[in-house]
Amino acid sequence: MRIDFHTHLLPGVDDGSQSVAESQQLLNALRSQEVELAIATPHFYSAKASLDEFLQRRDAAYAQLQAEVKPLTPKLLLGAEVSFFRGMHNADRLQELCIADTSALLLEMPFSQWGQGELTELQQLLNRGVTPIIAHVERYFSYQKDMSAFLEIINLPVILQVDTEALMQRKTRKLVFRLIEQDFPVLLGTDCHDIKKRKPDMDAACKILRTKFGDACMEQIDSLGAQLLHN
Repeated sequence: MRIDFHTHLLPGVDDGSQSVAESQQLLNALRSQEVELAIATPHFYSAKASLDEFLQRRDAAYAQLQAEVKPLTPKLLLGAEVSFFRGMHNADRLQELCIADTSALLLEMPFSQWGQGELTELQQLLNRGVTPIIAHVERYFSYQKDMSAFLEIINLPVILQVDTEALMQRKTRKLVFRLIEQDFPVLLGTDCHDIKKRKPDMDAACKILRTKFGDACMEQIDSLGAQLLHN
């Protein structure tokens, strides 16, 4: 099953889709690229909105989409792209930000040098039973002048989400290839926001991975995604 683990296609929730019509265009594009399941992951910033406010906006947008787009395909599951904050492992109701009924949490890490604070927070999330999915992992490399904490974090039992856009660019494509070659657990997300500048490109990304690594690579990615959602 082809799964898009990172989308901003719910209408009017964040900087992604701004209307039901735009959301439907994104869904149509994903369906044409053989995506069977997409995770709706609007941005959650703990300093900007309460959990209740966020969930109310997200769930209302999903209900609107369900009412106006029929059939609603690909199938959608609700989650969030949670911006890292200190003490998040102790946050009440953290599980409500996880994907559907799983323990998987899409986590946007700081765009800065990572250190002991980030490492400890991730370890404590794991101890709590949360499975962090590091959103668009390729974007953090350039901020790491000292790679030690970064390497410790990605070697934890976390999952690395790669944006399909990263496979379209030579520099970030090499980083993604290196992660796969070193057997890191990788999932794909289009991180789609709109139909023009940040549109879905799952099909092109999958072709690149198949050309480089063969069908077994995509089978492994698809299998990991399905397994994660059934835990």
